[in-house]
Amino acid sequence: MRAYILILLVSLLLILLSACSVNEEEKQNYSGIIGERNVLGYGYIVTKEQNTYTWEIIYKEDRSVINEGKHNIDTLDNFRMAVNETESTLVTLTISLAYILILAITTLIIFKKNRKILKQAVPVLVLMALITIYISSDAFFELTTAFKDVKYYYIILTN
Repeated sequence: MRAYILILLVSLLLILLSACSVNEEEKQNYSGIIGERNVLGYGYIVTKEQNTYTWEIIYKEDRSVINEGKHNIDTLDNFRMAVNETESTLVTLTISLAYILILAITTLIIFKKNRKILKQAVPVLVLMALITIYISSDAFFELTTAFKDVKYYYIILTN
């Protein structure tokens, strides 16, 4: 029985590897969208056509199309990284604020149900709240910085 399972797993692995393999010729001739992000009104879409990359830089309804070249590759890459960092920091901030809300609701429920339990849980709840407030404030300042970076690179690229 074990031999059949082993043969089945090896066969499945070989099928998956052959189905997922891409040779160099297919990679070079790929045309289409290879990257896309949008956060807080700013965004980008990277399209590859043959050997050229075209970036569509977006701010709300304004769209600018830029062809990637040696003179602007670093600025485009910095814009991409700033947008990605803004998105990840926004997710961190959202999660930490949701955690504060959950903590407040939990404290309110414990307060209404049994005040004796609340007295015992206060040190833990306060510690959790302080850690969450620190993470939230740190994420807020990182988000502000990342958003300023996105604005800066957007202005450089569109002017």
